[in-house]
Amino acid sequence: MPGKHITDDRLSKYRSAHKKWNRQTAARMASISVNSARRIDRGIHVSQRPAMDSQTARRSGKLSTIWREVASTYIASHPGVIVKDVFDYLLEFTRDTRCAVKPSHRRSFERWYVREKLARGINPKKYPDLVESYAFLRSAHQDSFDKANRISDKYTTTEMALILDIAMSSSPRRRNCALFVLGNAFGIPHAHIASYLMLSQSTIRRWTKELIWGSLQQFLSPLSRKRPKRESQNIKAVLFKTLHTPPTSYGFSRTNWRAIDLKSAMLKEGVITSLWTIRNMIRSEGYHWRKAKVSLTSTDQHYKEKVDRIKSILSNLQSDEAFFSVDEYGPFTIRLVSGRQLVGPGVLPIVPQWQKSRGNLILTAALELSTNQITHFYSEKRNTMEMIKIIDLVRCSAATKTVIYVSWDAASWHMSKALNKHVKSINELAECDRLPNVVLVPLPARAQFLNVIESVFSGMAKAVIHNGNFEDVTEAKTILDGYIEQRNIYFLLHPRRAGNKIWRCEKLASAFNESQNFKDPRY
Repeated sequence: MPGKHITDDRLSKYRSAHKKWNRQTAARMASISVNSARRIDRGIHVSQRPAMDSQTARRSGKLSTIWREVASTYIASHPGVIVKDVFDYLLEFTRDTRCAVKPSHRRSFERWYVREKLARGINPKKYPDLVESYAFLRSAHQDSFDKANRISDKYTTTEMALILDIAMSSSPRRRNCALFVLGNAFGIPHAHIASYLMLSQSTIRRWTKELIWGSLQQFLSPLSRKRPKRESQNIKAVLFKTLHTPPTSYGFSRTNWRAIDLKSAMLKEGVITSLWTIRNMIRSEGYHWRKAKVSLTSTDQHYKEKVDRIKSILSNLQSDEAFFSVDEYGPFTIRLVSGRQLVGPGVLPIVPQWQKSRGNLILTAALELSTNQITHFYSEKRNTMEMIKIIDLVRCSAATKTVIYVSWDAASWHMSKALNKHVKSINELAECDRLPNVVLVPLPARAQFLNVIESVFSGMAKAVIHNGNFEDVTEAKTILDGYIEQRNIYFLLHPRRAGNKIWRCEKLASAFNESQNFKDPRY
């Protein structure tokens, strides 16, 4: 039945404490539960049955025989002996006997030792109960401490006055420390002190060690705020000295530092710190982890002159002149290529990693910037002969013009001697053939991102080639021809709206701008 563990002593403690305190506090003082206290208040509590006689309750065993005969004799011959010395004597005395006492029997012996002392009329050390401890500590806390109790064996009158002054009026921590010192000096159990101050037993044990190894003034002095490690100039100097040293110098097979590696390297330098301190110090100095951004940069020494020439030609382009941007797309393999597509619910498009090739294609095209018209054909290789072929093709398509400008990147077959010789020969026969002169306007070296037709290729790849599961080269050519034809028709009808409406899939508008990157790195 619940409550049978409550002794008459606990019952009387609870009833006396309940006269001054509420139920919860009185129950805690008497070391009983709130439910038991509630049953006591309602009068339905069943008292604990009286304990059985020790001779009846306990069976006689070998250990109890040793306790009665050997231990009792030793205690009678050594008055004032402590329990530890008695038990050590029993361990040594019974070591070689059949019923040897073991260290695990210590607690059983301590319980017998208490009963033996009570039977002999020797009262053990009397500690105050929880109510008395509370009253003692509260008197110091509320400046009602009895002056007769100011005398202590541990502390002088001056020290006692300091303890009581701090216990009455000081910061919460110093006040708790003073009450702990006072209770410890007058034999208040640590459990009662911890209960009154609402502190943990570990805190009381730590304070006990600090009081033993230090002085009273040092224990009661206010806490001095230590300078945090993140503000230490010595640690900061070692950190940035390590940070500016390659990780390989400390045995790390890396090219950049990690916080955990910095901590290990600083430990070799004799500095112990935390990862949080390292990160905080690095951040406070303005350092940040950044990933390098890939930048498209031309290495041509005459970059500005070539770009200025193209801009000058385009800004002064006459009605009888045309400007073509030329390049090749490919070679690319005819196979299923991944891309974004509209699918039904629960459908996940899959592209096999290994596919059998259905052929290869190279699309050579020229984009006329003023009309946004594309002239194209399919090549077998990328060489000078294909460039001669595209020049002849765009020259015939712009037969009504007097001059055509051809711009392309600095590939080797775009600037070969055979190509320049061909351009020179057709210009000499321009009047006889009634065809326009050809002027080559090469882009700067490694500046293919300025080639306007790359934007058209990017849009074409996104719209046609991606998700295009062509059966063969013929089908791929048919789809690509249809796409280019529709694009040319659209820009014939809407010459001022290039790159804005249906052809918005192109990366940028088809207009030369040196600040733009027309070549999408994904296509």
